[in-house]
Amino acid sequence: MGLAPGLGPTGDQFENTRVIGLRQYEAAAALIGAGQPAVGERPSEGEQASEGDRASEGRRPSEGEQGSKGDRAPGGSPDPGDEWVSGAREISGGLDFRATHLHLSAVEVRPEFTGDQRPHRTSPPVGGAAAFAGARVDGPGFKGFRPGANPLWDAVSRRLVYPFAPALRDAQYPKALALPAGPVNRVVPVIPESAPVQLLRIGPLFLIGIPAEVTIVAGLRLRRTVAAIVGAALSDVLVAGYSNGYLHYVTTPEEYDAQEYEGGSTLFGRWELPALCQTVAGLATAMRDGTPVDPGSPEPAVPVRARRPRTAADAPHPGRRFGDVLDFSLIGRRATVAFVAAHPSNDLRRGGSYLFVERLCGDGSWARTADDGDWSTVFRWARSGGATSVATVTWNIPEGAEPGTYRISYHGDSPPKGPFTGVSEPFEVR
Repeated sequence: MGLAPGLGPTGDQFENTRVIGLRQYEAAAALIGAGQPAVGERPSEGEQASEGDRASEGRRPSEGEQGSKGDRAPGGSPDPGDEWVSGAREISGGLDFRATHLHLSAVEVRPEFTGDQRPHRTSPPVGGAAAFAGARVDGPGFKGFRPGANPLWDAVSRRLVYPFAPALRDAQYPKALALPAGPVNRVVPVIPESAPVQLLRIGPLFLIGIPAEVTIVAGLRLRRTVAAIVGAALSDVLVAGYSNGYLHYVTTPEEYDAQEYEGGSTLFGRWELPALCQTVAGLATAMRDGTPVDPGSPEPAVPVRARRPRTAADAPHPGRRFGDVLDFSLIGRRATVAFVAAHPSNDLRRGGSYLFVERLCGDGSWARTADDGDWSTVFRWARSGGATSVATVTWNIPEGAEPGTYRISYHGDSPPKGPFTGVSEPFEVR
């Protein structure tokens, strides 16, 4: 497996992004068109609830969760009468929601959610050594760290930390402790400790909002917890990750014990998922019974720090001005322009663009036809020596482009000079 960053279907990272995104879209569209569930929509035989799963959810599995026709993996032969086989459907009904802020650093988790029938407690966030190693499929992370065992960090944690902090050990073991974000938060806020958790209902559909990246099986346990309480089909309960915040990963206790990248990135310890299951169970119960919930306390607002000015200076090429065209070529259906540039971070162009492709209209005005958000354009910036730099704009002219006269403009900013614009010579597209 090629793990070096930048590897992919082709040797071009821009094309890789397009190809991978297109494949994901086509796969999702095919599932909807064929009436098949997305991955994890229905548990396969290997995903049936184990005794640990059932205990952590505090209930028995329903008939629909036994090894029946509904548990077959996508691509099997489900009963044509199953509703989920019919594909996308229109939903209707009322709207409802329950939401709370959960202080994840100190959650008392009841025995029915922990899986071992004993109460446990989460701890302030700690980044594990495996979190700094990077995921195996994403490429290497920081040097000196690796997924799984990290002998140095394991030894420090097990000999010098855990023996003197039993509460931390119960919450975080077997994580090799690398970044104690809890104490760091008291100096510089780096990790939120209050998690906004919500449950939304749109007709028969229930969405569990979690401010983290949830593994498939962790999500399955959250979904089962809610489905059992509100009486919904499992296929009508979904997890919406990255909702209203980001607390890194949420793994099952079993996945946590492996201390791969995801387990090392489950910051609040082994009982983080059980704490979330307990919380969404409370939201689901309140929604079912029509009762309110305690909204909890949101994370304190972090004061906005003044943006640090960049220390690296920008300078135009000798005898040139910012925005001047250094080179232009039109070869086949590819136009390329090189401009005298400034550092792109001087202005991130939020809501705007570093470039525009424009077509000449009959009244002499220029109409924008593409910007840096189009697949047909590529923007590259590089230093060319000292404080000088070059921005290269490439436009791969689409086959359906309207014939006419075009130009390419580049937009930058160089304090203290301020914003500037460079424009290529007009060229013809036939």
